[in-house]
Amino acid sequence: MDNKELKSILADIQAAPKECEWIELKHNNWKPELLGEYVSALSNGAAYMGQSRGYLAIGLNDETHEIEGTDFDPKNEKVGNQEVENWIATQLSPRVDFTIEELKTEQGRVVIFVIDSAGNTPVKFRGVSYIRVGTYKKNLADHPERERKIWQNTHHSCFETKIAMTGVSEEEVLQKIDYPSAFRLLNIPLPENRAAILEKLVEENLILKRPSCYNITNLGAILFANKLDDFITLKRKAIRVVFYKNNDRINATREIVGSKGYAVGKPLIDTLRFIDHTPLSRNEMLASIMRRMRFCEERGSGVDRAISQCELHQLPAPEFIKDELFTKVTMYAPMTLRQMNSNDKIRACYQHCCLQYVAGQKMTNESLRGRLNIEAKNYSTASRIIADAITAGVVKQYGDSESKRYAQYIPWWA
Repeated sequence: MDNKELKSILADIQAAPKECEWIELKHNNWKPELLGEYVSALSNGAAYMGQSRGYLAIGLNDETHEIEGTDFDPKNEKVGNQEVENWIATQLSPRVDFTIEELKTEQGRVVIFVIDSAGNTPVKFRGVSYIRVGTYKKNLADHPERERKIWQNTHHSCFETKIAMTGVSEEEVLQKIDYPSAFRLLNIPLPENRAAILEKLVEENLILKRPSCYNITNLGAILFANKLDDFITLKRKAIRVVFYKNNDRINATREIVGSKGYAVGKPLIDTLRFIDHTPLSRNEMLASIMRRMRFCEERGSGVDRAISQCELHQLPAPEFIKDELFTKVTMYAPMTLRQMNSNDKIRACYQHCCLQYVAGQKMTNESLRGRLNIEAKNYSTASRIIADAITAGVVKQYGDSESKRYAQYIPWWA
């Protein structure tokens, strides 16, 4: 964390009217056990108040908030053979990310613990959860109403509201965020002054107002960053399109990396059900604002239309691959039936069967021949593809027709 951001954090701390659930000031009291308890208390307090971080500042007067300086040197303080930061981390359950930052000012040194808000459960130090109540540090177990709220807040936290960049000035917000595009896409008139622009960005949850500066949210950055590389936690989420020469990943002919992108993750819907399934959104705020910008419609018809167009233009069926952390879609250049492998044919058969079913029809040998441009005299070729799809478990016969030529088929899930 650089000096600029630390100075911004310090200014926020000093601007706060008093200590609170997520801000604690100490002059020179830095016993390791006490520091560990405050890391727990401030992490839980931040979660309780809906803040992304808590702060423990050492070297400030807790009444006036003036800098008095401290001789606490976290790099040289040890508990046994461990540095104090590492020792505290090992005593936390679950682990919560925190850093100990040092800032030299004209008035003296200040040490700031920057502590992430509790995640899925309250944070314990040596088996005990703490929280700030007023100006006192208390055992969280003695305040069940606060513990309930922490559970509620942590389980309702989402990607979009988390912070992509902290301590950003007004000028930097307007440099980092493509705000003209935001107003244009949301069909909102662009205000004539900076204050009104920033106010609207706050209203749309693209940025958050702090006492002396702003934070840019993931929602603001993932949608409107002028340059995603400026946001360390998001730059790998940029859209990337790779063109390959053949059907493998060995010979890439071209790669395009966008400056903006979407949040990724394991899909909420089985890839085999992309065509017909009721739409689900992992990132509700992101989906909502993108619907307002007319990038998506939240009706779940996008994949259906894409596959329909592939059929219309006799293109190979797209392939959807899921992993624990991403979903990959492969679109293929034109191919003859001979060039397709068995998986390509089965995938085309299944997707065609799904589209037919969604349209209130059934797949037949004839309809599949039309999809794959197979001549009528070669109906046995279509029959073999259908048989392979049945063996693969993705389609099944509808009814009891003994004629393979006139039989009807539906998806496995129908």
